[in-house]
Amino acid sequence: MWVEKYRPLSLNEASNIHQDQIQILSKLAESDDFPHVLLYGPSGSGKRTLTKGILQALYGTQAVHKTKSECKEFKVSSTSSTTCQAVVFSSMYHIEVTPSEAEIYDRVIVQKLIKEVAGS
Repeated sequence: MWVEKYRPLSLNEASNIHQDQIQILSKLAESDDFPHVLLYGPSGSGKRTLTKGILQALYGTQAVHKTKSECKEFKVSSTSSTTCQAVVFSSMYHIEVTPSEAEIYDRVIVQKLIKEVAGS
């Protein structure tokens, strides 16, 4: 897609949007103690671009831009056989999910992914 082809790959390239946030994130990336970050906002607001820029600043490798996608199935509760699905994009450095695709089970997807990552 055109959007992916011309997406800024680093925080310096994305400096024309979210200037205040980019300054803060750049300083955090340069420090030795980077906290967990949750980005939110409307569609098209630059969350993915900022994420990839942060990862590029932290790890300095192009591997952050190589993502794989997989459709994961999550069991809603231990007592029922109901499941929900979500597409999860990941690289060696991050996990990306849009839980709103699962509608009312979005909380379940986020909780299960956090447990999965924390357990590994």
